[in-house]
Amino acid sequence: MNKNEIIDYLIDHTQKEIELLRQSEKEDIKSVSEEQNDENRFENTIEEEVQLISKQNVVLEDLTERLKGLSSIRRDVVHTNVGKGALVQLNTGLLLVMSAFPTVKIGDLEVTGISTQSLIYQKMEGFKKGAEFHLTGHPTEHVLLDIA
Repeated sequence: MNKNEIIDYLIDHTQKEIELLRQSEKEDIKSVSEEQNDENRFENTIEEEVQLISKQNVVLEDLTERLKGLSSIRRDVVHTNVGKGALVQLNTGLLLVMSAFPTVKIGDLEVTGISTQSLIYQKMEGFKKGAEFHLTGHPTEHVLLDIA
C-alpha cells in the first residue's frame, strides 16, 4: 500500500468516525431533551449526559482537526527526509507526520499519527533513510527504514 492509499484510507476512516460520533451525539441530545420532560428523572443524571455530550464535542473537534491535517498533506511532494507530511517507516513502526492519532490498522499495516510537536518527531526531524536514533531514557534503537 502506498502513501496516497494510506492517506485516503485514513481520511475515509476519520470521516466515518466523525459521522458515527455525530449520530451518537444527536441521539444523546434527543435523549436528554426527552428526559428533561420526565419529572421523575434525576437532575444529576441529565447533567452527566450533558457532560458526556460535551466530551463528545471535544473528540469531534479533534477528529475534525485530524481530517483537515490529513486532507492538507501534499501528495505530490516526495520526501527524502523526515518532515511534515512524511510517511516514515521505522524498525519500530509506521508513522505519519501531521497530527497525532492512535494506531490505525490498515490490512497488515499499522499506522500511527504523530504531530510535529512530539518528541519522536523532534528527534528525527530532517533525518534521511538509514538514520538511527534513541529517545532519551528509552533503550529502543530506532532505525529509519524508508520515507515517503
